[in-house]
Amino acid sequence: MNTRVHAISKNRHARQFVKFVLVGGLSTVINFTIYATLVLNHVDYLLAATIAFIVATLNSYTWNRRWTFRAGPHRNERLVKFTLVQLIGLAINLLMLTFLIEHVGLEDHKLIAQLIANAFVIISNYIGNKFWTFKE
Repeated sequence: MNTRVHAISKNRHARQFVKFVLVGGLSTVINFTIYATLVLNHVDYLLAATIAFIVATLNSYTWNRRWTFRAGPHRNERLVKFTLVQLIGLAINLLMLTFLIEHVGLEDHKLIAQLIANAFVIISNYIGNKFWTFKE
C-alpha cells in the first residue's frame, strides 16, 4: 500500500476529510446538475443556484452525519447548525458567483463560474461542520 494512503487510513481526521470531500463531490454533482438544468431552462442563475444548493445541502447533511462524522441519529439542533454553516457557504457561493458573472466577465460562462464559486466553499464548510456541527 502506498505510504501516503496508509498514513491517511490511520489518521481519523485525514479519513474524515477524505470522506467529506467525497460527500462534497457527490453534493457538487447534484448541485451542478440541478443548477445547469435550471439555467439551461432559463431560470434566473441566482434562483437556480439557491434551489440547487438546498437540495445538495440535504444530501450532504445526511451523508456527513451518517458516514463522514458518524454522528448518530438525526437531531434538529444538529440540522440547524449544519444549515447555518451551509447558509454561510451559500452566501460565499452567491457573492463569488455574482462577482464572477457580473465583474469578471463570465456572463456567457455561468456553469464555469458556478464551479469556481463552489471551490471557495469547501474549506469553510469542512471547518464549520467538523468543529461545530458534528463536534464530538
